[in-house]
Amino acid sequence: MDNVIQLRKEKIKELEERKADLQVELDLGKETIELLDDDRYKAIIANGFMGKEVDRVVEILTTPMNMKRDANQNLIGRLEAVRYLREYLKTLIQNAETADSIIRDIEEEIVFINSGGLDDSLVEDATIDVEAEEE
Repeated sequence: MDNVIQLRKEKIKELEERKADLQVELDLGKETIELLDDDRYKAIIANGFMGKEVDRVVEILTTPMNMKRDANQNLIGRLEAVRYLREYLKTLIQNAETADSIIRDIEEEIVFINSGGLDDSLVEDATIDVEAEEE
């Protein structure tokens, strides 16, 4: 019985630690969404850097008079920076959505464990796993 109680405590502690890590990702995603909705972000980054600046760079790159390789590489680098920023922000939001789903699963698992859902057979499995790791 003490083994079951100890195993439950350890499992809950492990789940709570994982939940805390995921909460950081979730919070970052929420902050990203708030940032994307901010009028200053829209004016400076979305409309400026990702909008007007991209249009300007594309116009320069498509002008027949502009054939300097080094200058073109620099301009292409600017376009890649825009692409990277978009991907980064999108990834933060996707990671937050995944974290949110996993956090809900963890919370359900904690409720299950607290309701007695971790029985002696799981303790035996955990003992076997521990013994195998020690070898």
